[in-house]
Amino acid sequence: MTMRELTRKLVNLKNWEYEFQQRGEQPILLCDWFCRAISTHFASEIGISLKTYDYLFTDSSKGYSNQKQRQVTLQKLREKVKNRAALRNVLRKSIEVPRGFNVVADEVNVAIKKKNISNKELAEFWRRMDAGFIRVIPWFWYPYYLSIENMLSDRVKKNLEKYRVSVEQITDFDDALLGLIFPTKKTGFQLEQANLYSLVRLAEKKKNFVRDPAFRKAARAYLRKYDWLTTFILSPLLPMTFEELVRRVTEAMKNGFRETFELQQRANRKNQKTTKEILGLFKNNSRLLRDIENARELGYVLTAGVEEAYISSSRYLNFIQLVARRIEVKFEDTKYFLSREIIAMLEKDERVPVKVVAERRKGFAMMTVGGKQYLSVGAEGHEISEWIDKALNTVDVSLRELKGQVACKGFSQAVVRIALQPSEAHTLKEGEILVCPMTNPDYVPAMKRASAIVTDEGGLLSHAAIMSRELGRPCVIATKIATKILKTGDLVEVNANNGVVKIIERR
Repeated sequence: MTMRELTRKLVNLKNWEYEFQQRGEQPILLCDWFCRAISTHFASEIGISLKTYDYLFTDSSKGYSNQKQRQVTLQKLREKVKNRAALRNVLRKSIEVPRGFNVVADEVNVAIKKKNISNKELAEFWRRMDAGFIRVIPWFWYPYYLSIENMLSDRVKKNLEKYRVSVEQITDFDDALLGLIFPTKKTGFQLEQANLYSLVRLAEKKKNFVRDPAFRKAARAYLRKYDWLTTFILSPLLPMTFEELVRRVTEAMKNGFRETFELQQRANRKNQKTTKEILGLFKNNSRLLRDIENARELGYVLTAGVEEAYISSSRYLNFIQLVARRIEVKFEDTKYFLSREIIAMLEKDERVPVKVVAERRKGFAMMTVGGKQYLSVGAEGHEISEWIDKALNTVDVSLRELKGQVACKGFSQAVVRIALQPSEAHTLKEGEILVCPMTNPDYVPAMKRASAIVTDEGGLLSHAAIMSRELGRPCVIATKIATKILKTGDLVEVNANNGVVKIIERR
């Protein structure tokens, strides 16, 4: 039986649904980790009982889940986080577990400095990295589900309704909700903006700022903190260089970043003052205050947990580069292998023929069904991937209007730029509307240039929602189909006051 036949036998697509478009590349190696993490740790990490949680991954970086299993999982998660201690445990571990991934990274980096480290030792470190990462992965899913289903923000909204009349004497009700749940803790992405602002101010004082000692010193400090921003989770992407930072600073000066940042800081202070006044309306309602605090914490950990994974992953890159040299493949080609294949190559000193990588570049599909993992590569894998994508991603392309959820109010009429991955967002021109599946740190430069942001996915505490409010950009999230209906070059109207995106003129 071919893999194509086996897939069609195991997967009745009527039972499946689209779940996400990865924010970066989702190659074979990452899907391998995802599959095994879902099979072995997803339910057990927070004490949920599940017989199986099946998943499909395609070479277009999409993920699909079984509808019934997903609904059962979401319901169990809802029940779980009704318990205050259980919720706090999820929020705490969503930071702690990714942060703990650094421990092995530190040991690995010390070990690989040894001149004569053997391939067997490298294989053992790879095993430890592998085991650590598949334990981290579920802690991306839990806060993602809490956010995308608005489990905590809906609690705040429900209890805030009792104070609607009083709230609306101060400000708009929806604005009040967004202000109340906005995280008070600053994530690395937000702190990076303040650091970039300082660099821009230094650069503006010198015609040839690149050679200025004060700028170079500040740039080195910036890179020590934020060089991981250009990487992705255990992908062969190198940290930011000084030259890349100079380009960012130059672009920021050209686009008036300093002035925009200062305006937004003033707006943030005004919003904080309004939020403080609203909090005074129910200062004795401990339950509502606790719900607000939990929602804020989720908004923080949802982004900060991913930050920790980025930071950890960037610290494994020297190790992965060394492994690539030992198994005699290009650094960027490690992503085409299963984790166990890399271990076998290290331990048995075997080499994979060049044609294997060439075949895997053509495409793949991977799934975990009934606790078993399946992989198809090459032309067949790509065909299966396309079959899944087409069957589960059909939309009415004649639609002229989309509805989503307001994340940051405002209005814009401009040309669309579709960016399914961050690398595609780099072409976004000043004032265009960014349309993407969901955002991550590498989208931030484009988010700054955009006049509005529209996403397929996300909740009120998602990265797109948090950063759009930080940047003061009109934002509509959770449209589900924006990247499928809209095209680069379309003239659209984004009304982020009511969550409507309307096509004015087709490309």
